[in-house]
Amino acid sequence: MTTAWRTDSWQRYRAQQQPDYRDQAHLAAVLRQITQHPTLVTFAEVMRLREQLRQVFMGQAFILQGGDCAERFADCTPQKVSTRLQLMQQMAALIRTPANIKVLHIARMAGQYAKPRTHAFETIAGQRMHTFRGDNINSFTPEPQQREPNPQRLEQGYRCAATTLKHLRNLWSPTHGDFFTAHEGLLLAYEQALTTAAERHWYNHGAHLLWIGNRTAQAEQAHVEYLRGISNAIGVKIGPTADPQEIVAIVRILNPDNACNRVVLIARFGCEKVQALLPRFIMAMQQAALNVIWTVDPMHGNTFYTAHDVKTRHLHHVAAEIQHSFALHRRYGSRLGGVHLELSDDNITECLGGQDNLQTSDLSRAYHTACDPRLNRNQSLEIAKLVGELLAVPGD
Repeated sequence: MTTAWRTDSWQRYRAQQQPDYRDQAHLAAVLRQITQHPTLVTFAEVMRLREQLRQVFMGQAFILQGGDCAERFADCTPQKVSTRLQLMQQMAALIRTPANIKVLHIARMAGQYAKPRTHAFETIAGQRMHTFRGDNINSFTPEPQQREPNPQRLEQGYRCAATTLKHLRNLWSPTHGDFFTAHEGLLLAYEQALTTAAERHWYNHGAHLLWIGNRTAQAEQAHVEYLRGISNAIGVKIGPTADPQEIVAIVRILNPDNACNRVVLIARFGCEKVQALLPRFIMAMQQAALNVIWTVDPMHGNTFYTAHDVKTRHLHHVAAEIQHSFALHRRYGSRLGGVHLELSDDNITECLGGQDNLQTSDLSRAYHTACDPRLNRNQSLEIAKLVGELLAVPGD
């Protein structure tokens, strides 16, 4: 990737996990329309996050990144945004108080409308249809016509993101510090439409931070090519199948100046694999002398199916991966700088365990996720309390 970067240079590379739109002319028209819309976040806000990530790198702040697995258009209401915000603030207080550390709020909100999926199609009630890939792409309704990728949903996604950000700005109190948003930079044509120039820099105005998913983290492919050219902070998910040297190559491409506030590595190995795998990546970064911020996603590596084929997670496994991650970073002279959670402010029953001792028989009571199982309010607060206690342990 030595050629000059352009907002569309990613098109020269292989792009995985992109929708198969039947009407390319309709897609092009929608994208042109989006390029004419006002920016969602400002360049000054993007750079303010970068400055605060410098504090995380120095151990003076901790990232709380959380929100819905697959954000829904229907949830961009003042009430829903308010309750999500309140939960994040409560979690931040549980982390901040025992650890006496600044908490940086980065929400999976105002744009997390697209999801990578393992399978492009699924069969429901005997009908083969596209897998639901997020409201930006198709409908959750299990009907073949509704599941067809629809370009017009990108326009709706922009408008829902704008509405959510408006609610956030109206509700957020400056006494809590800054509040930032993030989503996976998955749909490259849409992200290109959200790319604009300011102060001699290109940046994505759809979110303050974008991340590359585990499925699209390849050094010589389109997602890395697009993200290397924007000034936003960039997250990189690292799963069990990742190769340490591939991640080293990606970090070098994304961060050629080796800035300490550019790349956030989000480890998602699972509680059973983290002790064997995480040290390899920590040491690879150290040996390459690369400046990165480490966080843990204790959700994705801990997903399993019940005997009745219900996808779930157990709070004990989530907690265990967080505990192991803190211990491993300390053992190897590194620092865990944040936690990345999929959660809901509702009293859902999608993950097992917790103070309510949810069992498999409870899952059907309030299982509402459009994609992966999320922590409910009580479970989220339990995890925040645990993080605060672990951060308060001397020696970090």
